[in-house]
Amino acid sequence: MFGTVVLSILAGGDTSASLIGQLVHRMLSDAAALWNEAAADLDLIDGMIEEEFRHSGLVAAVEDIVERSR
Repeated sequence: MFGTVVLSILAGGDTSASLIGQLVHRMLSDAAALWNEAAADLDLIDGMIEEEFRHSGLVAAVEDIVERSR
C-alpha cells in the first residue's frame, strides 16, 4: 500500500511538471504572444491550463481509466 501511494505521488508530480513545461513552452512560442496575452490579463491563465489539459490528452486518458474502473 505504501509503495502504491509513493508511486502515485511521484507520478503525479512528474505529470504536473510535464504539463507545466508544455504550457510554458507553448506560451513562449510564436514570439511569446500567449505569454504576453496572459501577462496582460491574468484571468486567462485558468482557461489556458484547462486547454493544455485538453490538448495533452490527459483528460481523455483519465476519463477512460474511470470508465474502465466502474
